[in-house]
Amino acid sequence: FKTHPKVEPTLLECKNRQVDQANARAMARLSGETRTFKARDRAVNKTYENQLKHCQAPESLELKVGAQVILLKNVDPDKGLVNGSRGVVVGFKTHPKSSNDLPREFKKVELPVVKFEAINAVGSKPSKKDEDDEDSDDDVRIVEEEEEEEGTGDEDAEDDTTPWSKNKSEKRGANATSAAANSASV
Repeated sequence: FKTHPKVEPTLLECKNRQVDQANARAMARLSGETRTFKARDRAVNKTYENQLKHCQAPESLELKVGAQVILLKNVDPDKGLVNGSRGVVVGFKTHPKSSNDLPREFKKVELPVVKFEAINAVGSKPSKKDEDDEDSDDDVRIVEEEEEEEGTGDEDAEDDTTPWSKNKSEKRGANATSAAANSASV
């Protein structure tokens, strides 16, 4: 996993249809095997189940090596892995933990390994070591399934989605150096 992929600017579109089309085109340009990850949603009652329909995480997520991804929740704020952090899938790997706590089906699943654009706490500067060491694995993470214990329900799914293109109303995490807007259909 010593590759150094480039995070591409996220194109901000006005309509979800345009977002889906742009993301599909970008994924089709990538070579290699497509891996599909499906959410396993559970809710304590119908009200919570209905709220899951409004979750930003897709029910099904297709990824390939080279796919651009964006975190949809805070994972490790001390390291800068927060909602909106962007990265690139650099491979797939089985879960490193051999814990008996993991469901059997998770032990064999190859999870996405993502190299994130920057892993520094908000407001901190990269260390001199980080700037000099391009081969550092400090900014590479396996994106794990998680069960949400608080809130409306459980969602066993990846904590990311593909962000080549996003709806302008969902542009959190985008900044002037990482986004381009398309307002042709406004």
